[in-house]
Amino acid sequence: SPDVVDAWGGDLGRVFVLDFKTALPWPVIQLPFHNSGESTLFFPAEDVVVPTEIINIETLNLSSSGLDIGQFIELDGIASAQRLTFGLDGLSYWTQSIRQTGRTRDQSLAVEVPLFAPGSAAPPGLYYFLVDSPEMAGVPDYLPEPFLGVVSDVQIVAKRSSDQIMVWAVNLALNAPVANTPVVLYDENGGVIGGATTNGQGLCQIEL
Repeated sequence: SPDVVDAWGGDLGRVFVLDFKTALPWPVIQLPFHNSGESTLFFPAEDVVVPTEIINIETLNLSSSGLDIGQFIELDGIASAQRLTFGLDGLSYWTQSIRQTGRTRDQSLAVEVPLFAPGSAAPPGLYYFLVDSPEMAGVPDYLPEPFLGVVSDVQIVAKRSSDQIMVWAVNLALNAPVANTPVVLYDENGGVIGGATTNGQGLCQIEL
């Protein structure tokens, strides 16, 4: 606008047009733990999907593996780069195409990414997951970030005192306490600290 005033109080007096272009955005895969910093996610057994924000991604490469408690604890204590080279056996791989109908490129798209291959079951347990894409190969400093998952309908609330931990276990799918079920407490090295069995209300106490 010719009426725009500059820093010294004068107006431009004429229309000024500046044409410029920006570079296309790099492809992006944004997973929930990228914002929280917590790379272990919890999923109910009937809904093992991860909400993901993507930009300029048309193909997702996914992999998963079940873990035992020792593997889970070890992976939980190491960085993403080390997780990539952990050497898990029995990894499952599959590909998911992303439909882009009705949107333009270079915009953010929210998708629900299933973490198990189509037609496969999602039994309760501990898991390793990786969500990646061939479109990310040219992104500077990009490193895929494996994450851990706990698949279970059981939610545990724990309260600790100086000499014991009280545990309350509830089945979210049934909205009922998990009764007469053993609960085991592990340390950071996978050693057993103690255990107890829940009562009819889903409660138990583990001595420390």
